[in-house]
Amino acid sequence: AVDNNIGDVISQSFGEAESCADPNLLKAEHQVFQQATKKGVTIFASSGDTGTAQSTCDGSSYILSASTPASDPLVTSVGGTSLNADAISGKYIGETAWNDVYGASGGGFSTIYKRPPFQYGVPNTRPGARGVPDVAYNADLNTGVLIVWSGSGAGPDQVILAGGTSTASPQWAGIVALADSAYGTRVGWINGALYALGQ
Repeated sequence: AVDNNIGDVISQSFGEAESCADPNLLKAEHQVFQQATKKGVTIFASSGDTGTAQSTCDGSSYILSASTPASDPLVTSVGGTSLNADAISGKYIGETAWNDVYGASGGGFSTIYKRPPFQYGVPNTRPGARGVPDVAYNADLNTGVLIVWSGSGAGPDQVILAGGTSTASPQWAGIVALADSAYGTRVGWINGALYALGQ
């Protein structure tokens, strides 16, 4: 996708504990993210659905870890919220961090990437480390998104309620796609601008 410059936005809905990732893969991913950034492509990744924990490499338990590729500083890491909206009108009432029986917004501090300049001035309990997520969006299954997934095994054209940060990341990608369309150009890497707005 990056080599052929076929998209303005890339959304990644996968991840693993940083310590489980092959260092050669991490290096190759970062190089792809550098190429994408140079081309003005915005890159998102879901921060995970198990809070500050990630599955161990053999999947037998959990360890304290940030998720990769979400922890790469060239990626905008997307966490999850629980949306409170009027059931009839859809009017926004508020949001809280997603944390319930179905999961919790991924987050934490990288053991691979240093704290990037765009996070200077932001409270950080692990000085010197890249913190994730950068942004969040509705990930609560109770207020999730409806998707049509013919390959779900439930039959063709079945509508399924989905949640998790794997739905939050593409929703942010949609927001940036709208911004690209409105501006008539790629907005590109957004972390610096997001943190500047936050300050």
